[in-house]
Amino acid sequence: MASLLADMYWSTLCCVKDYVPLLVAVVAAMTALAGYLLNGASSRRMERMRRYAEALDAVERYHQLPYLSPTSQRDSGDPRRDGSHDR
Repeated sequence: MASLLADMYWSTLCCVKDYVPLLVAVVAAMTALAGYLLNGASSRRMERMRRYAEALDAVERYHQLPYLSPTSQRDSGDPRRDGSHDR
């Protein structure tokens, strides 16, 4: 009986030893896949944040338009825009 149990133990241990490289390869593949998916999600999130920031910047510039000084147009050197025709 003891020899039968010992034979079963060693045969099971030998079978497990055969699957170790396969298990290591599967774990490595799953780790690489998880890294790839997380990196893709991160880059999509960064792209979405960049687009949102650009949209907010455009809205802010639009809101600031009434407050912009017309002196930048007068300094252009164009006689039609120097404001002298208003006097």
